[in-house]
Amino acid sequence: MSSYINVGEAGRFPAPPEATRTHTPLDWERALHFIREQLMHKFSVVREEVGLSKNKQQIFACWRVEGEGEIENCLGFRSSYNKSLSTGICSGVSVVVCDNLCFRGSDYNSAHKNTPGGWGWLEGALKSALSTLGCVRGEWEEKIRSYRDVICSEERGAELVGLAQYSGVLPARMANTAREEWRASERNLWGVYNAMTSGLHGISPPRRIEVATGIDSWLTTSGRMDSVPF
Repeated sequence: MSSYINVGEAGRFPAPPEATRTHTPLDWERALHFIREQLMHKFSVVREEVGLSKNKQQIFACWRVEGEGEIENCLGFRSSYNKSLSTGICSGVSVVVCDNLCFRGSDYNSAHKNTPGGWGWLEGALKSALSTLGCVRGEWEEKIRSYRDVICSEERGAELVGLAQYSGVLPARMANTAREEWRASERNLWGVYNAMTSGLHGISPPRRIEVATGIDSWLTTSGRMDSVPF
């Protein structure tokens, strides 16, 4: 179960565990404030989301910066206090319709084990992430155009949602949401994609990127983009 908080909510973050010779995780509250400060020097932040999971032992954060149309540039951060995740920084894009902590099309990824030296790594990784933020925007704009070019009937879209669930790509809860969303979606592959990803906010942050990436890959492989129309 995940909970969502604001960076400014003092006392909502658990204290980091006592550092040892091999395990020295970053203080999350301090790290988030540092990231936000550096980000706002260069960009206008339009939304900030922070999620805690695994009994507040994992953290996932996403900052969306001002963009145009259906794509926003994003910066992400993750870490854990229970050694279940390395600390990571990534930059990329988010499709606005997917209202969740997930984003795809990564420009930059860097991870560091929760060992001594974490602050030096964070400063360098953040600098690199900010310098590449938005580099794959054109790639996603082209992807959206290609999805919209594939016309999809109402029946075929419903069939794709069912096939995605049957194939294990789309969790059952998300499939039910997708069927409802598809009724009012654009009648093309972009509409199918939006319907399928509309339920991402209902699953845990660790699963969101995995599921969203799986949906995108499933729709664009095995000839589906060429064979959607009846």
